[in-house]
Amino acid sequence: MSVIDNEFYYAQGGMGYKTLETIEEAVHYNNWLASKIKPYLGKKNIELGAGIGTIAAILSRDHALELYEIAVHNQDILKSRFKNSKNVLHIAGDVTHNTNWNQYDCVYSSNVLEHILNDEEIVLHCCRLLRAGGYFVAIVPAMKALYSDADKMIGHYRRYSKRDVARIVSFLGSNSLTVKVMRQSLFNPVGALGWFIKMRILHKKKIDRKDAMLMNSLVPFIKWMDTIPLGIGQSMIFVLQRC
Repeated sequence: MSVIDNEFYYAQGGMGYKTLETIEEAVHYNNWLASKIKPYLGKKNIELGAGIGTIAAILSRDHALELYEIAVHNQDILKSRFKNSKNVLHIAGDVTHNTNWNQYDCVYSSNVLEHILNDEEIVLHCCRLLRAGGYFVAIVPAMKALYSDADKMIGHYRRYSKRDVARIVSFLGSNSLTVKVMRQSLFNPVGALGWFIKMRILHKKKIDRKDAMLMNSLVPFIKWMDTIPLGIGQSMIFVLQRC
């Protein structure tokens, strides 16, 4: 098993890499995502698909992290970016080479699982790394109705729903690993509306910097909407706790 499916998109110059560079500038947005992950971190944590270190740069201020990133160019960026960090303890490629079972408090990912064809297998591997009571946290694109050419261009196999969470949990159970679903919720309905207009109606094929910066500027004013179950959202967070 490998997570190499989407390395092409995230190699230097690939569409996914360009997207990472664009999102890096969206400080409010990235802090918003990090704030959703932070409550589940412990003493030993892994980031799956660390990209160029956008979320790790925020969370490593207060927590020890191990970073896994399949694209070699991005690994080089991570090693340079965190060379003086006391909290980034390890940087490597394929997380499936880590077999330190039952050791970690949290494995998290931000906009990564959608790039992995066999997402069930990678979640199973990551959950086996967790101690009892540890958390697997994933932020993923949501709503199949929003799937567009832009998703395809940046290597998305899918957008997620509660049905996908149930599918993953069922797969874990069939492999003798029991988890509890602690959270599964949509967020960012404003982003969903913008994505639908730009990507589905206007058929844009990439995330423009100006759109990312507009979303970033809106975050302080719209994040309160997360508390209202509107049933729509550009993204979804789900949290599994190993039993």
